[in-house]
Amino acid sequence: WRAAPEAVSLWGQAMARESFAVLDDFLPPSDARALASAIQRLKPKMSRGQTDSELSASGRGDMVLWVQPDDVPEMGRLVEFTNALITLMMELPQESIQARTQQITALSDAQLTSFPGSTENDDARYIRHVDNEDGRNGRLITCTFYLNEDWDAEKDGGEIRLFEPDQQRIKADVAPKMNRLVIFFSDSSVPHEVRRCRRERYAVTTWYINQEMHLAYHQAEEVGQ
Repeated sequence: WRAAPEAVSLWGQAMARESFAVLDDFLPPSDARALASAIQRLKPKMSRGQTDSELSASGRGDMVLWVQPDDVPEMGRLVEFTNALITLMMELPQESIQARTQQITALSDAQLTSFPGSTENDDARYIRHVDNEDGRNGRLITCTFYLNEDWDAEKDGGEIRLFEPDQQRIKADVAPKMNRLVIFFSDSSVPHEVRRCRRERYAVTTWYINQEMHLAYHQAEEVGQ
């Protein structure tokens, strides 16, 4: 359905106007359930999420596992569908979209995440941040896919809160519901945070990147530049 001209017009306009889009029922239900089972299987391999900033690290309560999508067969349909979405996006005429998509050369590794969730503490959250704040790390488009059955945002919290570029005004709060994809530009047009989770919350995130910039950024990090 997302490839139908009417749908492309809707989510394309959302990306051009708001720098993000939300796509529900993104995968066939059986594929979403299979991926949810896979992340449960891989959960024991997860470790505490890390950031370059001590402040961000103190405000980040997720457990993560980085994987190559090909190493998790259940990710196959998600990659297939997001690749198709990006291909459609590359054909859109809006300058704001073309400015990002023309730079894409690769798909990143996938980040599997679990926020442990608790009604008793404030740790299961991720404070406001930008995925590619200085424009140097090569991340261009963020795709986060949620795997949480029967999520009730009023009771469970855990929304991804998307901000305007001023990092103050709120664009939207989006609940991490099962089989929902949130796609947004990785740069400073979409600061975002994960609000406190009161039950366990699962997601898979990939980035469409400029690989040359991405590699150069991490090489510079290694030598301390």
